[in-house]
Formats: sequence, structure tokens, C-alpha cells
Amino acid sequence: MLTDLKYAIRGLRQNPGFALLVIATLTAGMGGAASLFSFVNAWILEPLPFVEPDRLSFAQGLGTKEGREFGVALADYREFRQHAPSFESLSAWTATTFALSLDVAPERVRGARATANFFETLGISPALGRGFQRNDEIFGRHLVAIVSHGFWRTHLRGDAKAVGGSIRLNGDLHEVIGVLPAIFHFSLAGRSNVWVPVAVPDAEARNRTDRAYTLIGRRKPAISQAQAGAELREIASRLAREYPETNSNISVLSMTLAGEMGRHTGNDMILAIFLITIGLLLIACSNTANLLLVRASGRKRQAAIQMSMGASRGRLVRQGLFETLLLFGIASAAGALAGWWLTDLVASWIPLDSRQYFPTMASSR
Repeated sequence: MLTDLKYAIRGLRQNPGFALLVIATLTAGMGGAASLFSFVNAWILEPLPFVEPDRLSFAQGLGTKEGREFGVALADYREFRQHAPSFESLSAWTATTFALSLDVAPERVRGARATANFFETLGISPALGRGFQRNDEIFGRHLVAIVSHGFWRTHLRGDAKAVGGSIRLNGDLHEVIGVLPAIFHFSLAGRSNVWVPVAVPDAEARNRTDRAYTLIGRRKPAISQAQAGAELREIASRLAREYPETNSNISVLSMTLAGEMGRHTGNDMILAIFLITIGLLLIACSNTANLLLVRASGRKRQAAIQMSMGASRGRLVRQGLFETLLLFGIASAAGALAGWWLTDLVASWIPLDSRQYFPTMASSR
């Protein structure tokens, strides 16, 4: 076998143009496929970075006439939370921005307002401090904030004593009660650095026209997404009958959280591109096979001489096999390196503001 390997190396060295053409063809095909698979695996195949993500549901308002999607009013959310037994926990959130005032010049930071059970619904616990509690939703006792790990590191100098301190948001001092884990990222909210509880005066809480919230729920273990969605739509129908002035022709769009994130990530497009890349890999393999057949046809005279000197057919086949395996081995290593390089290159091309919407690619900063 060692002799056959040396013979294969010597044969390729004698014809470097052929060897380089085969290796380059396979490297391009395998590198592209490996790179695209990395994105497919990260964005589609890997589960969401939450506890039991298959039980998480997404819901928002849906106009029954025009099919337009919009948020949910806080008063309606409370009806859903109270009358939807399919969910262990049902939370609401809305993205926003804050005017942050620290020791440096004021700046705008992205953030979100969330009900006290939001992080509990996702199964996320702060890395430092505590999460929101029900009392934090009481208007007047709501001036608390949870910050992202990146924000804590860059704006609060990564100091553990920052928990219990204060930051000024929209002119009001908020106590920093927790720091989220470094791996936490909720892509639907983008690059959210500061989270505060949903707390509004009673009059505003009864307003059914301010549809600013999106719902995230954790279904009970035996409940399917179809059952939970049907339950929410039934509650929406009841609300439309009870409050025709504000809720007429309004239903609920509900799906798994992974499905909603896939709509933003573009799962179908990524899968289509991946399948096209696999087709290109197959074309590269076909072209390589044709090159090897041409090379084998050109070596008939050499094979006849070897057989006349006592070489068996099996030995000739083994020599050809070793040469092919050597080519594919080199191309596989080069393809893996090319795939790794292409993955980092493509990722670097994605703007940070777009990267924040990918479940496993963005980090809150």
C-alpha cells in the first residue's frame, strides 16, 4: 500500500496541471457547500437558545379583512393570559429606544419593555442579580432595568457592583436589578440592550387601540401549536363581540417561535441557496469524474506495459484508487479550510444591524 501511495504521488507530480484542476474543482464545490451548511445549521437546524424551544409560541394581531399583521393591545393581552389555559406562561413585549444618560454624553440605546414573566417564559435567568417580579409591573414601582451582558461590559465597565446601581433612562433613574447571560439574544427584538417592565397607568391599561405588544407563550407539554392557536383565536372572537368598536375584524396570528424567527431569517431562501450549492457540488463531482475518465483513457498504453511486465489488474485498479483518494483527500482538506474561511467572510459582510435578527449570530452590544 505504501508503494502504491508513493506511485500515486509520483504520478500526480508528473502531471501537476491535472492535479491542480481536479483539486480546485472539488475545493470550490465542497467549500461552498460546507460554508452554506454552516449557515443552515446555525440558522435553521440548531434549536433556539431557550429552554425547551419547541414549546414556545409567537402571537400577534391579524386583521381578518385585509390580512394585515399588527400588535396586541395590553388589555387584550391580559384577557389572553387569563383565559388561555393551554399556556403555562404567556408574556408580552415591545421594542423601544431609550435616552440614556451616564457620565458621558447622552445617547440613544435600543431596548424593550416586557411583562414580568417574559424571561421566565423563555427559560432565561439573569447571570447577575434578579429578573423581573410581578411588583415591578405596578406603575410607580416600575423604575428598574435589566441590561444585556454587552451593555454591562461596555457601559457599566463589567462591574458586579453595577447591579443595585442606577442608570438614567428617558430622564428617570432606573435601578439596575440584573444582567442577562452573555449567550442570551432575542433576535425579534434586535440588539436590545436595556429591558424594563411593562407598567402603565390603569387608564392606559384599559386602552384597546394601542396595539404595541407581541406575545410569547410557553405551551403546556401536552398542548400542540395548533391547539394553542385555536384557543387564542377563539378568545379574539369573543373580544370582537364584546368590544366591537375596537376589536371588530381582529383575530390572532399564531405560530411557533421558531417559525416566526424563520420568517425574519429567510429560512426558505437559505434552504434554496443551499440546495443550489449542493447541485453545484454534484456538477463539480461530475466534472472531476470526466477528468479522471479522460486521464484513465490516456493511460491505456502505460497499463498495457505494466501488465506485460506482470502487474495484475487488481494492482492497477488499486493504484488508480490510491491516486483518486489522494486527490479527494487533498481537496477535502482544502474544501474544509475554504468553507471555514468563506463562513467568516460572509458573516463579516452581514451588517451588524442585520445580524441582530439572526437567532445564533448576533450578540447584544
